Amino acid sequence: MEKTSLTNSNPLFTARLLIHAHMKNLPREKSIKAVQFHDKLKAHWKKCPDCMKLKNYPLSAFQKIMANLYAYKAFTQREKLKTFHHALKEEFAIDIESTLPREAVHSGGTAATRISIAAVLRIRLNNKFLLINGDAWRPSVFGPIGGVFKYSLQALEFLDSLQFKPQELGPEMTMDLRGMLPAGNLQAFIHWFNRNESRESIDLCLSRELREELSNIGLSSMVVPSRLVFKPVRVVEEKPHPVHGRDYKQFRIIHVNELDLSVPQTKSFHGRLWISADRNRRLLPVTPDEIDCGSANDGSLISPVAEYLLRGQATRPDLPPLPVSYARRKAR
Repeated sequence: MEKTSLTNSNPLFTARLLIHAHMKNLPREKSIKAVQFHDKLKAHWKKCPDCMKLKNYPLSAFQKIMANLYAYKAFTQREKLKTFHHALKEEFAIDIESTLPREAVHSGGTAATRISIAAVLRIRLNNKFLLINGDAWRPSVFGPIGGVFKYSLQALEFLDSLQFKPQELGPEMTMDLRGMLPAGNLQAFIHWFNRNESRESIDLCLSRELREELSNIGLSSMVVPSRLVFKPVRVVEEKPHPVHGRDYKQFRIIHVNELDLSVPQTKSFHGRLWISADRNRRLLPVTPDEIDCGSANDGSLISPVAEYLLRGQATRPDLPPLPVSYARRKAR
């Protein structure tokens, strides 16, 4: 029987059936014929109370049912659903996704959310933590070594489908996971990031940031070992919150890691960092009390992000956003 036999019955019925059956993880081996698959779904339909609820769901057209199924609370695993759509297209020659309006594919709200996904390094010796003044955008502030993850070219299509608009004010920000995203697409973005695909790993991100920031403060001669070993400390997820003076909310994930001092090469590098702090004014050892106060004993300002070196919650408000005019001027 040809593949198109799957669509011989009512397409609304078939659409409901296909999607719900997949969400219930029914078998869909490549070897079965389309008609056999369809029969299995029919048998499932008769005994599944959730399917019966869907059967009575008031929708009038194929496109409308698909759009509503995306928003229907029973089907929140949108990435899994998208994967299934591609499998349907490949195996049964049914292209469900192409019938959807763009806004239906990632429904759930269009309000802007600024996202920033970063990794920072906790460098500790006794009761002091090493901060750096290596951010050209905020030359008066000390904070942890680290920065935003970068995504790869393979992620472009998916991020475009989420309507992600990167914040790239200079060449160093190219392909950073920092930018604007419709609020309704945030969960799909988080799910993608947590799969650890098509983006930097924590090790790659922190090693790159170490090289860049040490170079920014005149320590380009300090060789960052290619096999530094990091240990996770905590992951901080800031819920979407208003930003003063802006018409968007901000969401951040910050992975806090530290050097694994049980590894000789990593321990040696840790020691060299602290020796450099004695000679370089842009490396600043601070105590937990100085971090909590937001100011070092010499009057230097300390970023609120440094609080995440101590605990999973910041008590001080975040730094104000950069004025648009300043950001544009610096990008030139």
